[in-house]
Amino acid sequence: MNSSNNILRNKLLWLTLIIMIYILGSNIPIPNVAVNLGNLSEDNQFLEIASSTTGGNLLGTSLFALGLGPWMSSLIIWRVLSLSKKLKIKSLAPKKSQRIQMILMLVIALLQGYVLAGNFEYVNNENVKFNIFSTLAILIAGTFFLVWLGNMNNLKGLGGPIVIVVVGIVKQWAGQIFNLFLEKYSYYNQYKIFFILIVLLGVFIMVLVMILFEMAEYRVPVNRVLINNEYFEKSYLAIKLNPAGGLPVMYALSITVLPSYIIRFLLRFYPDNEALKVILKNIDITEVYGVLIYILCLITLTIGFAFLNVNPEEISENLRKNGDYIDNIRPGKNTEKYLSRIVFKFSIIGSIYIVILAGLPVIYSISSKQGFKYMMISGTVLILSSLVYNILEQVKIILIRNKYKTLF
Repeated sequence: MNSSNNILRNKLLWLTLIIMIYILGSNIPIPNVAVNLGNLSEDNQFLEIASSTTGGNLLGTSLFALGLGPWMSSLIIWRVLSLSKKLKIKSLAPKKSQRIQMILMLVIALLQGYVLAGNFEYVNNENVKFNIFSTLAILIAGTFFLVWLGNMNNLKGLGGPIVIVVVGIVKQWAGQIFNLFLEKYSYYNQYKIFFILIVLLGVFIMVLVMILFEMAEYRVPVNRVLINNEYFEKSYLAIKLNPAGGLPVMYALSITVLPSYIIRFLLRFYPDNEALKVILKNIDITEVYGVLIYILCLITLTIGFAFLNVNPEEISENLRKNGDYIDNIRPGKNTEKYLSRIVFKFSIIGSIYIVILAGLPVIYSISSKQGFKYMMISGTVLILSSLVYNILEQVKIILIRNKYKTLF
C-alpha cells in the first residue's frame, strides 16, 4: 500500500516540476523581439487557437511559441506513410524509425518557425537575416525541449506530453475569459454578463455529456479458457463508444494549420503571387473550403485513431495465442474482421459526435469571424475533458495497486 502511495507521490512531484518548467519556459521572451505577432495572428485566429492546443502561444514571443505542433504533425504524417507497404516503414529498426521522425519534425519546425520569425518585429533591425535565423534556432530548440519534457513526464510523471497540451489550453482560455471581463468594448459588450453565464452553463453541460460519452463502452463477451471460476462469465472485451477520444480534434487542428504555414512560407519568397494569396484566403477556417478541410480531418482522424487505440489485428492475435475466443466466431482472421466491423461502427458514431461538437460550431465562423474563437470552445472543452479523463485513469490504475497485498 505504501509502495503505491510512494509511486503516485513521486509521479505527482515530477508532474508538478514539469508543469512549472513549462510555465516558466512559456514566459521566457525571445531576445531582440520587440512585440507580439502582427499580421499572422490578426489574419488568422485559428492559428492562435490551434497553437494553444499544442502547448504553444502565437500571441507571445516566448521560447515555447511553437509548442508541440511540429511533433504532432510529424507523428500523423509518419502514421500515414507507415500504411504504405512499398515504403516498408514497419520493418525499420525502432531507433532508425525514431531518427527519421525527428528529422521530419525538424523540417516542419523549420517551416513553421521561419514563418513566425519572419512576422516578428525586432528591436535591432540592422541585420534582418540574423534576427530571423537566430529566432528560428531558439523556436526550434524550444520545441525539441518540449518534446523531451513530454517524454520525461511519460517516464516519471503522469499523462506524458498531453499534460503540456492541457496546461496550454487552460492558460489560453483562462486568459480569454479574464480579458472578456476586463474589455471595455467588445463584440458581446451589450450582453456580456449574460453571454458569459450562457457560455459557462454550456461548458458545464458539455463536460457532463463528454464524460458520459467517454465512459460509455460496448462489451464483447470473451471466453477465457484459463479462467475457471466465478469470473468466467464476466470476462469481456471493452470497446468505447468513441474509441478515438478527444485526440482527433487536437491533431486535426495541428494538421489543418500546416497548409497555412506552407503557403505563408512560400509567400515569404513570392510576396506578389496572387494565386498563393487566393489559396491562403480560401483555406482559412473562416472560409467554406477551410471548414470542409477541418471537418474532413476530424472524420478521417477519428476513424484512424479508433483503429489505433483498438487494434483488431493485435487483439485477435492475442486471443488466438491465449486460446481465448468469442462465441460463434472462429479465432484468427474471422475474429479480426468481426472486431474491425465493431470498431468501424463505433468510429462512425464517434465521428458524428466529434463533428457535432467540434465541427458544426465552426461553420458559424463563415458568417461571423469576430465570434470565431468562441465557436471553438466546444472543441477545446472536448480535448480538455478527454485528456484530463485519461490522466485520471492513470491515477486510478496506480491506486488499484493498494487493493493487492504482497506475498512476503
